[in-house]
Amino acid sequence: MEADTIIETLIAQTQGTDVLSKFASIWTSDKFRIKHIAKRVASGEVVDEFDYAEKTFEVMARADTMTLVDPVNQSLRVTGKIQIEIDGWVVLISEEGKIVTSYPAYPNLQSFEKRHQENGDFVYEKQIDRKYRAILAQLFGNG
Repeated sequence: MEADTIIETLIAQTQGTDVLSKFASIWTSDKFRIKHIAKRVASGEVVDEFDYAEKTFEVMARADTMTLVDPVNQSLRVTGKIQIEIDGWVVLISEEGKIVTSYPAYPNLQSFEKRHQENGDFVYEKQIDRKYRAILAQLFGNG
């Protein structure tokens, strides 16, 4: 699936008018969303689900470039197809246009790019089309 199609799918799947319903609508599953919320709260990276959603949405609202992966091993598609990082916060988006995870960039851990490059995957940067940037800013921004 092409990057623009993934972004279009993410936009189309975003449901709800409030932050938490939008956040829930775009995760790969409720199980993963709940697991990741608990993990981020327990680690002190976020205060609660609302804070987690806000951090994630800020990245998506301000996104202008993304890192894409074309995995050699198609079973690794679940690890994220697109990475967007803004100010040290990372959002990984699946091939299906759903959030895989969202987390602070950990300087001591292997990066998304390096992990995939070492696996032989094709990793590249892409500008997000201006029309999609405007829609993402409107959907996930503060105003």
